[in-house]
Amino acid sequence: MYVIGTHIKTIFYNETNGFLVGLIKIKETDNSDISDEIVWVGYALTMREDEEYKFWGEIEYHQKYGRQLMVTKIEKIVPKTTNRVILYLSSELFPQIGEQTAQKIVDVLGVNAIAKILENPKALDKVAISPEKKDIIYQNLLANEKINQIMTELVDFGFSMAEAVKIYNHFLLRYIIIFKGEQLILFHHHYLKYIFNCPR
Repeated sequence: MYVIGTHIKTIFYNETNGFLVGLIKIKETDNSDISDEIVWVGYALTMREDEEYKFWGEIEYHQKYGRQLMVTKIEKIVPKTTNRVILYLSSELFPQIGEQTAQKIVDVLGVNAIAKILENPKALDKVAISPEKKDIIYQNLLANEKINQIMTELVDFGFSMAEAVKIYNHFLLRYIIIFKGEQLILFHHHYLKYIFNCPR
Protein backbone atom coordinates (compact mmCIF):
# COMPACT_ATOMS: atom_id res chain seq x y z
CA MET A 1 0.00 0.00 0.00
CA TYR A 2 1.03 3.63 -0.29
CA VAL A 3 0.40 6.88 1.53
CA ILE A 4 1.02 10.39 0.22
CA GLY A 5 1.15 12.94 2.96
CA THR A 6 3.01 15.47 5.06
CA HIS A 7 5.58 14.37 7.61
CA ILE A 8 4.29 16.60 10.40
CA LYS A 9 6.34 15.34 13.34
CA THR A 10 9.46 13.31 14.11
CA ILE A 11 8.69 11.38 17.28
CA PHE A 12 12.02 9.55 17.49
CA TYR A 13 15.16 9.50 15.35
CA ASN A 14 18.38 7.52 15.75
CA GLU A 15 21.13 9.40 13.88
CA THR A 16 23.43 6.36 13.97
CA ASN A 17 21.28 3.94 11.98
CA GLY A 18 18.50 6.19 10.61
CA PHE A 19 15.67 4.49 12.52
CA LEU A 20 12.74 6.88 12.69
CA VAL A 21 9.25 7.08 14.12
CA GLY A 22 7.12 9.87 12.71
CA LEU A 23 3.59 11.13 12.16
CA ILE A 24 1.99 11.57 8.72
CA LYS A 25 -0.91 13.84 7.82
CA ILE A 26 -2.53 11.79 5.06
CA LYS A 27 -3.40 13.42 1.74
CA GLU A 28 -3.95 10.31 -0.40
CA THR A 29 -3.82 6.55 0.13
CA ASP A 30 -5.03 3.31 -1.43
CA ASN A 31 -6.03 1.96 2.00
CA SER A 32 -9.61 2.87 2.94
CA ASP A 33 -9.03 1.98 6.60
CA ILE A 34 -6.92 5.11 7.21
CA SER A 35 -7.84 8.68 6.31
CA ASP A 36 -6.40 11.32 8.63
CA GLU A 37 -3.10 10.70 10.44
CA ILE A 38 -0.94 7.67 11.12
CA VAL A 39 2.32 6.94 12.92
CA TRP A 40 4.98 5.53 10.62
CA VAL A 41 8.08 3.49 11.45
CA GLY A 42 11.09 2.96 9.21
CA TYR A 43 14.56 4.13 8.24
CA ALA A 44 15.54 7.40 6.57
CA LEU A 45 18.56 9.64 6.09
CA THR A 46 16.67 12.84 6.77
CA MET A 47 13.03 13.79 7.08
CA ARG A 48 11.98 17.41 7.15
CA GLU A 49 8.78 18.30 8.96
CA ASP A 50 5.98 19.90 6.92
CA GLU A 51 7.23 18.40 3.65
CA GLU A 52 5.35 15.91 1.47
CA TYR A 53 6.51 12.36 0.83
CA LYS A 54 5.16 9.17 -0.67
CA PHE A 55 5.46 6.18 1.65
CA TRP A 56 5.15 2.50 0.75
CA GLY A 57 4.60 -0.16 3.39
CA GLU A 58 2.09 -2.20 5.35
CA ILE A 59 -0.16 -1.53 8.33
CA GLU A 60 0.76 -3.39 11.51
CA TYR A 61 -0.86 -3.32 14.94
CA HIS A 62 1.58 -2.85 17.80
CA GLN A 63 0.41 -4.22 21.15
CA LYS A 64 1.47 -1.04 22.97
CA TYR A 65 1.39 1.72 20.32
CA GLY A 66 -1.53 0.59 18.16
CA ARG A 67 -1.80 0.95 14.38
CA GLN A 68 1.43 1.89 12.57
CA LEU A 69 2.61 2.10 8.99
CA MET A 70 5.75 0.00 8.63
CA VAL A 71 7.53 1.83 5.80
CA THR A 72 9.63 -0.01 3.22
CA LYS A 73 10.27 2.87 0.80
CA ILE A 74 10.09 6.68 0.86
CA GLU A 75 10.07 9.13 -2.03
CA LYS A 76 10.34 12.90 -1.60
CA ILE A 77 7.60 14.76 -3.47
CA VAL A 78 8.75 17.91 -5.25
CA PRO A 79 6.80 20.94 -3.93
CA LYS A 80 4.05 21.89 -6.39
CA THR A 81 2.40 24.94 -4.88
CA THR A 82 3.69 28.48 -4.53
CA ASN A 83 3.77 28.37 -0.73
CA ARG A 84 5.52 24.99 -0.57
CA VAL A 85 8.18 25.98 -3.12
CA ILE A 86 8.90 29.18 -1.17
CA LEU A 87 9.08 27.29 2.14
CA TYR A 88 11.42 24.71 0.62
CA LEU A 89 13.81 27.18 -1.03
CA SER A 90 13.95 29.33 2.12
CA SER A 91 14.57 26.37 4.44
CA GLU A 92 17.83 25.52 6.21
CA LEU A 93 18.77 23.36 3.22
CA PHE A 94 19.64 26.57 1.37
CA PRO A 95 21.93 28.81 3.47
CA GLN A 96 21.62 32.55 2.77
CA ILE A 97 18.41 32.02 0.77
CA GLY A 98 15.59 33.66 2.67
CA GLU A 99 11.89 33.95 1.98
CA GLN A 100 12.32 37.13 -0.08
CA THR A 101 14.79 35.48 -2.47
CA ALA A 102 12.62 32.38 -2.71
CA GLN A 103 9.63 34.57 -3.54
CA LYS A 104 11.62 36.26 -6.35
CA ILE A 105 12.46 32.86 -7.82
CA VAL A 106 8.84 31.71 -7.81
CA ASP A 107 7.62 35.03 -9.21
CA VAL A 108 9.92 34.62 -12.21
CA LEU A 109 10.05 30.84 -12.73
CA GLY A 110 6.67 29.79 -11.35
CA VAL A 111 5.68 26.76 -9.27
CA ASN A 112 7.85 24.52 -11.49
CA ALA A 113 10.95 26.51 -10.51
CA ILE A 114 12.74 23.52 -8.94
CA ALA A 115 12.37 21.32 -12.03
CA LYS A 116 13.44 24.19 -14.30
CA ILE A 117 16.59 24.88 -12.24
CA LEU A 118 17.56 21.21 -12.08
CA GLU A 119 17.08 20.89 -15.82
CA ASN A 120 19.08 24.04 -16.59
CA PRO A 121 20.78 26.12 -13.87
CA LYS A 122 20.89 29.07 -16.29
CA ALA A 123 17.17 29.44 -15.62
CA LEU A 124 18.27 31.36 -12.52
CA ASP A 125 19.86 34.00 -14.75
CA LYS A 126 16.36 35.42 -15.20
CA VAL A 127 16.17 36.13 -11.45
CA ALA A 128 17.81 39.25 -9.99
CA ILE A 129 19.96 37.53 -7.35
CA SER A 130 23.73 37.25 -6.88
CA PRO A 131 25.83 34.57 -8.63
CA GLU A 132 26.71 33.18 -5.18
CA LYS A 133 23.05 32.63 -4.32
CA LYS A 134 22.38 31.04 -7.71
CA ASP A 135 25.20 28.58 -7.05
CA ILE A 136 23.94 27.79 -3.53
CA ILE A 137 20.45 27.08 -4.85
CA TYR A 138 21.54 24.88 -7.76
CA GLN A 139 24.21 22.91 -5.87
CA ASN A 140 21.91 22.15 -2.95
CA LEU A 141 18.98 21.24 -5.19
CA LEU A 142 21.30 18.89 -7.08
CA ALA A 143 22.68 17.34 -3.89
CA ASN A 144 19.22 16.70 -2.43
CA GLU A 145 17.97 15.28 -5.71
CA LYS A 146 20.95 12.93 -5.81
CA ILE A 147 20.33 11.71 -2.26
CA ASN A 148 16.68 10.97 -3.03
CA GLN A 149 17.56 9.24 -6.30
CA ILE A 150 20.24 7.00 -4.78
CA MET A 151 18.08 5.98 -1.82
CA THR A 152 15.20 5.13 -4.16
CA GLU A 153 17.49 3.14 -6.46
CA LEU A 154 19.00 1.19 -3.56
CA VAL A 155 15.53 0.15 -2.35
CA ASP A 156 14.36 -0.65 -5.89
CA PHE A 157 17.55 -2.69 -6.30
CA GLY A 158 16.43 -4.89 -3.42
CA PHE A 159 18.01 -3.46 -0.28
CA SER A 160 15.84 -2.65 2.74
CA MET A 161 15.59 0.96 3.91
CA ALA A 162 17.89 0.11 6.85
CA GLU A 163 20.48 -1.38 4.47
CA ALA A 164 20.14 1.58 2.08
CA VAL A 165 20.83 4.06 4.88
CA LYS A 166 23.86 2.02 5.98
CA ILE A 167 25.27 1.81 2.44
CA TYR A 168 24.74 5.52 1.85
CA ASN A 169 26.36 6.57 5.13
CA HIS A 170 29.30 4.20 4.76
CA PHE A 171 30.11 4.52 1.07
CA LEU A 172 28.65 7.57 -0.63
CA LEU A 173 31.09 10.24 0.53
CA ARG A 174 34.01 8.12 -0.70
CA TYR A 175 32.66 6.07 -3.59
CA ILE A 176 30.83 6.46 -6.88
CA ILE A 177 27.72 4.27 -6.98
CA ILE A 178 26.75 2.64 -10.27
CA PHE A 179 23.80 0.31 -10.88
CA LYS A 180 24.45 -2.20 -13.66
CA GLY A 181 21.92 -4.95 -14.28
CA GLU A 182 21.80 -7.15 -11.19
CA GLN A 183 24.88 -5.60 -9.61
CA LEU A 184 25.66 -2.52 -7.53
CA ILE A 185 29.23 -1.41 -8.26
CA LEU A 186 31.25 1.00 -6.12
CA PHE A 187 34.30 2.83 -7.48
CA HIS A 188 36.91 4.78 -5.55
CA HIS A 189 39.38 7.03 -7.41
CA HIS A 190 38.60 5.21 -10.67
CA TYR A 191 39.41 1.79 -9.20
CA LEU A 192 36.82 -0.92 -8.68
CA LYS A 193 36.36 -1.57 -4.96
CA TYR A 194 33.11 -3.40 -4.22
CA ILE A 195 30.43 -5.32 -6.10
CA PHE A 196 27.09 -6.21 -4.50
CA ASN A 197 24.76 -8.67 -6.21
CA CYS A 198 21.06 -7.81 -6.20
CA PRO A 199 19.72 -9.10 -2.85
CA ARG A 200 16.24 -9.83 -4.16
